[in-house]
Amino acid sequence: MNNDEKLRIKNALMVCAELFNRNLSEGVLEIYISSLKEYPIDNVLHALKSCTQEISYMPTIADILKKVKNKTDIHVMAELAWSYVLNVIDVCGIYESFTFKDKAIRKAISLIDYDVELCGCNRTETHWKKRDFIESYKVFAESNGNYDAPNYFSGIIEINNEKWEDFKGKIYVAELKQFVEQEDIMKLIDGYKPKLSLVDRKPKNQIAGVKINA
Repeated sequence: MNNDEKLRIKNALMVCAELFNRNLSEGVLEIYISSLKEYPIDNVLHALKSCTQEISYMPTIADILKKVKNKTDIHVMAELAWSYVLNVIDVCGIYESFTFKDKAIRKAISLIDYDVELCGCNRTETHWKKRDFIESYKVFAESNGNYDAPNYFSGIIEINNEKWEDFKGKIYVAELKQFVEQEDIMKLIDGYKPKLSLVDRKPKNQIAGVKINA
């Protein structure tokens, strides 16, 4: 955290103190800042704002750190989730169908305009998709799970079947790093917490590159 960021934290703490009719000395402010300086400033400011909305007293350092660490943890989770997406790119390419047990991952993918071209991209080309994915994932991972998401995403092999019902292949499950029989997919993701909601299947005649919408 640079000096400008420390000043922003100091100003935010002073505003917070004013809200709760507290007068923080320079020494106390320095202790707060010293305890928070290892964390991203956006996470600290977000945590401080959350504290003012949820508690009725000047938040302690422990109160703020609890919020900051929760926010930091969700970003780490989002990065891990993206690593699963990259694993899919490596394993499935554009041909194999795939899914994720984590509903938030499936929802985030559906919001970055997923198509089979994602699995044909190189790592440089996925940079902007990663940014959008990370932000979407954090929103849905922190929600109560009350949203629809695709059950899985179809690769070209499945999409090019003449009839949907003819597809009896296996679907790659990213977290397991293995292919699973199609008939077992719904049981697998339904058993994953939070409970996932089912979505309707797409019509039989699909076109390569079209995503399965929720």
